[in-house]
Amino acid sequence: MDLIIIAAKLAGGDEHNIEPGFKKLAELKDRVVTLGENPNQIAELFRTGSLDMGGLYAPAFFPKQIRDPNYGLSATFGMKEGFYTDLMQSVMPKNRPGDTDLAYAFINHSLDPLVQGKMAEDIYNGPVNAKAIISAEARKSPYILTPEQIAEKAIMHDNAFLATVHDQWIRRYTEIFSS
Repeated sequence: MDLIIIAAKLAGGDEHNIEPGFKKLAELKDRVVTLGENPNQIAELFRTGSLDMGGLYAPAFFPKQIRDPNYGLSATFGMKEGFYTDLMQSVMPKNRPGDTDLAYAFINHSLDPLVQGKMAEDIYNGPVNAKAIISAEARKSPYILTPEQIAEKAIMHDNAFLATVHDQWIRRYTEIFSS
């Protein structure tokens, strides 16, 4: 979905005016090496020098490879255009088993500024708490999002709208890249 929206923006559209994006993807499809859905496959293409540049959905998919210098991976969230992000959510189903107070305590704990900072540092999960405490060392990492970066440059999708067009877009995307 992100790639389709990015293509639309490159061609003068946006997520509500998507036709320019599909035209741009059709124009660029012959320049695509692979549309990898397997993080290990993409990491191996980088490691072997078969891929010089690629869009990775999230650093959290590559924790082992990011820490291994043989892969030569890097990242940036500093693009002037911004970057797409989805905030993580904690939900409690209505008919769940167990202790409701315990579930609320767990959610509150997971949203604590220190816990949010550790999640960002350890599993490359962008913090949803704007007061997350991220160490000075972690702030140097290209893989760790800070609350400031999210506030300044993050682009959030209209997920309710995207849910209504998801199937149609994926069908069209698949048709473009399979022809």
